[in-house]
Amino acid sequence: MRRFAISGAAALVLIVLSTNGFAKPPIPVTGCETISKRGNYVLENDLVFTLNPGGGGNCLVINSSHVNVDLNGQAITCILSGGFPTPCGPEFGLAGIGIDIEADHVSVANGNVDGFTVGIFGGADHISSTNLSLATGVGIVLNDVSHSAFTDIGYEGVFDINGGPESFGPVLSVGGGGNNTFTSIKSTGARSPFEGIIIGNSSNNVIDGAAISCAAEGRAGPGILLTPGSNHNFITNSNIFVVFGNGIQVDLGSDDNVIQNNTVETISPPGFFALFDQNPDCGSNLWINNVFNNEFVAGQTSANPVGCIH
Repeated sequence: MRRFAISGAAALVLIVLSTNGFAKPPIPVTGCETISKRGNYVLENDLVFTLNPGGGGNCLVINSSHVNVDLNGQAITCILSGGFPTPCGPEFGLAGIGIDIEADHVSVANGNVDGFTVGIFGGADHISSTNLSLATGVGIVLNDVSHSAFTDIGYEGVFDINGGPESFGPVLSVGGGGNNTFTSIKSTGARSPFEGIIIGNSSNNVIDGAAISCAAEGRAGPGILLTPGSNHNFITNSNIFVVFGNGIQVDLGSDDNVIQNNTVETISPPGFFALFDQNPDCGSNLWINNVFNNEFVAGQTSANPVGCIH
């Protein structure tokens, strides 16, 4: 009879696979909870966070590294407590955060987050999210996050109790950190936010294929904003449409950014521009092969300063 031997190295691999959580079947998630152990997780059903009026709170909190969460097409939703279930909305102060990521090397994919103040909050590095729909006040907030990737994220905003649009935005807010990639970040439909994508004091980020529609109405905007200290960012292949606000704006003190192959339109009175760079002569920022237009003035190249265009 033939005997089979397993080498020490192979035995060690088998032991690791059987104990690290990734070789096992996904761990089911059936309610709002804190995930504090590494592994693969999958939602078995919609998660419903019950908000007490005037309160707050987060639904899914991830504070362990090396966690993958498959939302499995389900929704994470907020409703008000007591009586007839009513979706959370701006008139009730909304709730806290739908998905709160507090640890490195976390991925979340394939589902919806509805009715929260913030859809996704990230406070760690090496985060990845894909194929998510966010019907929230703010879409994504990242605080000192680096080396992360967000792909195919749709922002839908929220409705008030009477069905009117109450989309505050921004769709994406990045503060600090850097070296992140944002691909196909979109906001469309009736619930256009006041603000689109804000990169604040963050460098070496890529925004590729964004589709942002903003109804700034003179109160906020623009479609994409780089604040002071945001350097070496790359914005490309994006379509930006803003009502009553600036399209792509680069603030004084943001340098060496490349804005290339974008189409930017505004419907705005004098004082707002599809291209607005506050650095003298655009500093070291490069604006290449873009289309800038203001529908209030047919055929006008909407840029300030216009000499930035190459």
